[in-house]
Amino acid sequence: PKGEKLPSLEQLIHNVSSVFVNSHPGFHYPRALMPNVVEIGGIHIRTPKELPIDVLNLYEKAKDGVVMFSMGTDIRSADMSKDKIDAFNRVFKGMPEVGVFWKWDIPKMDEQPYNVIIGAWMPQYDLLMQQHNAKLLITHGGLLSIYEAIYSGVPVLGIPMHGDQHFNMRMAVEGGFGRILNYDDLSENTIQEAVEDMLKNDTYRFNVERVRKLVRDIHPPPHEKAMQYIEMVLKTRGATHLRSSALDLAIWQLYLVDVTLIIVAGCLLILAIPAAIIGIVLRRSYNSSNAIRKDKQRKRSSKDNGKKEK
Repeated sequence: PKGEKLPSLEQLIHNVSSVFVNSHPGFHYPRALMPNVVEIGGIHIRTPKELPIDVLNLYEKAKDGVVMFSMGTDIRSADMSKDKIDAFNRVFKGMPEVGVFWKWDIPKMDEQPYNVIIGAWMPQYDLLMQQHNAKLLITHGGLLSIYEAIYSGVPVLGIPMHGDQHFNMRMAVEGGFGRILNYDDLSENTIQEAVEDMLKNDTYRFNVERVRKLVRDIHPPPHEKAMQYIEMVLKTRGATHLRSSALDLAIWQLYLVDVTLIIVAGCLLILAIPAAIIGIVLRRSYNSSNAIRKDKQRKRSSKDNGKKEK
């Protein structure tokens, strides 16, 4: 209602019933999560649609497979420097038996190779799911694109630009189904070497199939898992049994300030005891040497006085 005071961010944090995160244990690093944090990576994956006849014909003509090239929605391929666009075109032109679907954001491309099809929008997942001929995804490394490649069993060649793309591609490389090309290093030689390696080296496809099985074999599927938790939150009026009790602790309890102070005091005491012992030993040693020196001075003074009297 108008004029109603909205809760503060702190109040919202303490009132969260469940958190859905775009990660998946079959792909992401293992990590400890609270029971109300739900991994639903791949929830956007759907049943692939049939491709138009002309697209299927290109698939059949591409004897060495099809490459999908998309830099996502926030990066325009047409905005790349001309030398890099020309480098890609020369590489694709030199692979006449490879079909290329390139997400291109303007109507025309200069010197477009005959085996390259451009379009401002491409049904990426539908294209990748043509498993008999889809061989490679060239991508910016967005997480949704990587999930689509995993579900399709297609290796990825990443050109990460910003944000989480570098992290996502590092995970793909560690998973054995990805390679990274830095944007500044793009040239005809680097592109050709990377593309040929990923098309001819079966290790990448073997590894992506392994990860694909890990992701697909975890049940329930992401959308069903999300629905289960949503229904649980509604039925239990907030699923408070899944909340961490740490949300109800005072800040000094949450960060164990009292325990930390005791540990610090104990460490200081441990350091203070030997320091005090060393101080006592040094003081006694100094007093002893000082007494000996004074005694010698007194004896010397007595001798000098005796000589003077004689």
